[in-house]
Amino acid sequence: MDKIYDMIIIGGGPGGLTCGIYAKRAEMDVVMLEKGFPGGQVMTCDEIDNYPTQKGILGMDLATKFYEHATALGLDVEYEEVVGLEKTDKIFKINTLNKCFYSKTVVISTGASPRKINIPGEAEFFGKGVSYCATCDGAFYKGKDVAVIGGGDTAVGDAIYLSKICNKVHLIHRRDELRATKSLQTKAFNNDKIEIHWSSVPKSIVGESFVDRLTIENLKTKEEEVIPINGVFVLVGTIPNTEFVGDFVQTNKGYIVVDKNMETNVPGVFGVGDCVDKSFRQIITAAADGALACFSAEKYV
Repeated sequence: MDKIYDMIIIGGGPGGLTCGIYAKRAEMDVVMLEKGFPGGQVMTCDEIDNYPTQKGILGMDLATKFYEHATALGLDVEYEEVVGLEKTDKIFKINTLNKCFYSKTVVISTGASPRKINIPGEAEFFGKGVSYCATCDGAFYKGKDVAVIGGGDTAVGDAIYLSKICNKVHLIHRRDELRATKSLQTKAFNNDKIEIHWSSVPKSIVGESFVDRLTIENLKTKEEEVIPINGVFVLVGTIPNTEFVGDFVQTNKGYIVVDKNMETNVPGVFGVGDCVDKSFRQIITAAADGALACFSAEKYV
């Protein structure tokens, strides 16, 4: 059999890189498998204003700091895409497109991708007025008009959050009633800075250098309306990057189910970051997950 690592980390976002930092400090034999460049969704953020000590840092710069810290401690990174997991006795086999790796523990840190609405302008203006995280980017729209797409807890809750910062919030929802909890609905209905556009869907996001308007269509009347706005928050859910996991560990709608120690239902396998089934997904919570998963994995080994 090939070399057996103490730990293999799948995915190089903040959770995985933090886990790698802690693992190297614990003198564990560890390798990270990453199909792209380490950094995760942080790489795509224009500016980050809520990570402690790093106010106003570019997403790529923060991701680079995570990566440089981990590799300076000796973390090895193999640029491989994982396609499956197996277990024989107490050893895990990680299959990639090109080869196999073996380890005593596995940490899955593959993140999640925002669910897209796939309309003209969405991709073009990402980071230039289009965002998928109100708590990450809301502060950049202080005193401005924004739109929120969605009607669930996240969309309505973030619309309420944005109303404290922005001049006006347009909530665009395809149905004639919200899916959010009643308490959130009540707060939204009683908020005079939130205007709800019922039975409506976004059709296009328009601007020059940055977003300056959104076109929506009423599904009942088929009439279109152009709304002048500076930002569009697409909050229609996320998709966990866990296709390769299959039924190897327990999942909930694709998200990996873990306990308080970040361990899955398979002893020796841990989940961290945005691919985990939890209520709050931020850079700092992913990093905390990574530290805890390493601590748990070290005890397991």
